[in-house]
Amino acid sequence: WNDVMSFIVKDMKNWDEGRYWHFYFKLMKLPINQVAMMNMMLCSATKVNQNQNYYTTDSLRNCYARHTKKLITKLDPDFLILSGTKVTTALKLFRQDLLNTLPNCEIIDFYHCSPRIKDDRPRIDKEAKRLGEYLLSYYC
Repeated sequence: WNDVMSFIVKDMKNWDEGRYWHFYFKLMKLPINQVAMMNMMLCSATKVNQNQNYYTTDSLRNCYARHTKKLITKLDPDFLILSGTKVTTALKLFRQDLLNTLPNCEIIDFYHCSPRIKDDRPRIDKEAKRLGEYLLSYYC
């Protein structure tokens, strides 16, 4: 696990030209050694003869039941930050189940680190700082 995390921490600064690192760890100030970041879809789903991700409601439900819920439950987070419209919309299917399974977890719907409209970045960055302050107040 430490080797995997070491690689991720080094490589993460390259993701989306550094935007990912900046958003979550500079603006939100998430403590890298206390967070787990994951893709909501832990299963591959593509259309036949295509390479693009293709997630249906059924594939999301199946993957959630088989993998995602188990991992989130094992991690037992205080907070679950759902980043981006696709994620927040998809996980609405499982929100109540997660809250029942993790009654002490706060689920936070939030923005994607790279908004489609670049002009939205200053506003979203400000919100990321605000969320970081909120999370910090929880631990202090």
